[in-house]
Amino acid sequence: MKPIALNTYDFPELRRAGQVYVDKTAWLHTLIADPNSKFFFISRPRRFGKSLMISTLQAIFEGRKELFEDLAIAKTDYDWEPHRVLRFDFSKLSVKSEKLFDEDLRLAVKDAVQLAGLKEIPPDRRTAGQIFDYAMTRLSQMYGPLVILIDEYDAPISHALTRSVELAEAIRVSLAGFYILLKGCMSSIRFLMATGVTKFNQASLFSALNNIKDLSMDEGYADMLGYTEEELTACFDGYMRRHAERMGLPYETYRAELKRWYDGYRFSPKSFAHVYNPVAIAMALTSKPDETGNADTFEQTWTTTGPTSLLTYSVKRGDLLQIQPDEDLPVQPALLGAVTDLSAINAKAILFQAGYLTLADPKPDRKGLWLAVPNEEVRRDYEALYLNQIVRRPDGEWQSDFREALLKGRPEDALPLLKDLFAGLPYSPTESILEANYRRLMMVLFPGYERRAEEPNSAGKRSDLVLTFPDYVYVIEFKNTATDTADSAIAQIKDRGYAKPYLHSGKTVYAMGLAFDPKDRTLKDAKAERLS
Repeated sequence: MKPIALNTYDFPELRRAGQVYVDKTAWLHTLIADPNSKFFFISRPRRFGKSLMISTLQAIFEGRKELFEDLAIAKTDYDWEPHRVLRFDFSKLSVKSEKLFDEDLRLAVKDAVQLAGLKEIPPDRRTAGQIFDYAMTRLSQMYGPLVILIDEYDAPISHALTRSVELAEAIRVSLAGFYILLKGCMSSIRFLMATGVTKFNQASLFSALNNIKDLSMDEGYADMLGYTEEELTACFDGYMRRHAERMGLPYETYRAELKRWYDGYRFSPKSFAHVYNPVAIAMALTSKPDETGNADTFEQTWTTTGPTSLLTYSVKRGDLLQIQPDEDLPVQPALLGAVTDLSAINAKAILFQAGYLTLADPKPDRKGLWLAVPNEEVRRDYEALYLNQIVRRPDGEWQSDFREALLKGRPEDALPLLKDLFAGLPYSPTESILEANYRRLMMVLFPGYERRAEEPNSAGKRSDLVLTFPDYVYVIEFKNTATDTADSAIAQIKDRGYAKPYLHSGKTVYAMGLAFDPKDRTLKDAKAERLS
């Protein structure tokens, strides 16, 4: 089996090393040969293959045909005529201050034009814009139409947002001055591809090139980045079979679990195509077995490599408290497009662009676009972020003690800890708290275990929450009025038969009543009663 690259996003290096490359060149050839457009943009979450795509495009336009043997583009009539390429990676620019950003941008432009063949730059060309403007004219005169590749075009704005909206706005203005120069150079450009996580309308890339084609939600390119089921089988079958054997799972069972953990990204409302996160697959399939030689669980992979700047910004704003990770969310299509106001970025848009929400599959009983958490890996990280934002405790001792109490069938030890938790929640005096908020918090306390909200029984009655553990089941009823008590909650569990589906499961079943004070949001009364 060819080795899997973990930290290589350079196409020539990957090919020379004989590493696995999931062939995406058919899509790239389609773009290059498009008779109607030569300017393209695509947004995808962090570490989703954008940089490797940029590197692959560079190798194609430099005419390095030898690197593409046996790939799809080698079977086409592409002429392999070499072009000069100006490649930029804006994720590396400093945003500590506007001054440092402007200097970093100047150096990045200078390096790019010199690598493209412009050795001498007049001393009066001091700013990034002046250098770029001069270079485009001279390089096109010397070598013909140029190729422009811009990786993470939006990164400086997103990174600056974590510091302040004011800094992000200042950097947006600087970038706009650079991008607007492209408008005067259109005749000198053979091809342009820009990538990013977020489409910032006011960054002027889109106003400068009003004919730029946005591929982000285009059904024809929904699986250009990320891996399909067919690509997994074609490129990683041996690795997956070895991984399944280490985990002690039948291959079909293993594939279903791999899909549940890392698949689920859907980027076009007109396409049913789902893709796996490529970094998650690489990390999962190259994970090392433990000391016994086994790898008996799937783990978080992509989410451990660090959050996108926009997600950090969203957490800082408290957005996760307003969005439930356990329910699909309706969304207006316009919110998933361009961002126009840096001070009012919609939370759903941030989480969609960051890869923490994706387009949900359509259902016959609902209309419009809906968002959902894509897979188990993201769900666990989302819930951990949500829990940390709610609990705000520096250590995991409380959470560990609470989980252990319920896992071992000691609700009498868990209930005081639960009262302690709700006594310290950071709700504002005017914030409306519903039963759903309490249920959501209880659910995220137990990632990896079966959690069912609004579960109907045979009589059509719905319990608030059921937590199922290896040896115990907890049927929980929440009350949120001044007159309710834990006893009345347990009485409702019994009267409506919420626990009946679990009484013959072979597990010990508890009814748990939780009554909250609607004024101060504390857990005023809590009780558990063993039913079987």
